[in-house]
Amino acid sequence: MSQALADLQKVFVKVPLLLPPGAVDGLLVLLDGWRHADAATGADWVDVVDNAHLAGGLAVQLVGRRFTVGVDLDAPASWVHLHKRGLEGAPDARLAAVVRATLAEAVRLAADPARPDGVTVLLDRLWIGVNDRVTAPNRDDTDAALAPALRAAADRLYGAGAWAHDRDADPRARFGWWLRPVAPPASLDALIARL
Repeated sequence: MSQALADLQKVFVKVPLLLPPGAVDGLLVLLDGWRHADAATGADWVDVVDNAHLAGGLAVQLVGRRFTVGVDLDAPASWVHLHKRGLEGAPDARLAAVVRATLAEAVRLAADPARPDGVTVLLDRLWIGVNDRVTAPNRDDTDAALAPALRAAADRLYGAGAWAHDRDADPRARFGWWLRPVAPPASLDALIARL
């Protein structure tokens, strides 16, 4: 387990969304717009994927070489960032970097004029996990190994002791914590400033 912590790269962060019916098609168009707009800046986007026909999971994705972003329809519907490679530093700094990137993307989503009506970023909770069931299975030993880094990242995000967490008990699930702030943050920008 210590090797998984040392090599921590596949960090998965989810921020819940209010997602009205029919919004997924508009989000697909929005992500395709990001892919084209970011091409001029050298972004490493590869493609936009439409999985909206599948029940649950990632409905739309903007796939990149280092990370993928998109919308997950599993309850609660969420904006997701799946990091694959390129993280450096201590484990808590890696987690915080992916949370910061995810929140910055949520700010971009909220401000985008192409955002479908009613799509709203919710600040009542946030999920941080590892998208690697081989090196970080959803077990107590994984929790024990990653808990210090997760606590440090949560303290940076919400303040020391100003949050609670829970973990899915299903061993088939991805390992991760739902973090819930004691008091709702004022804004996405306020959360980003803490990181």
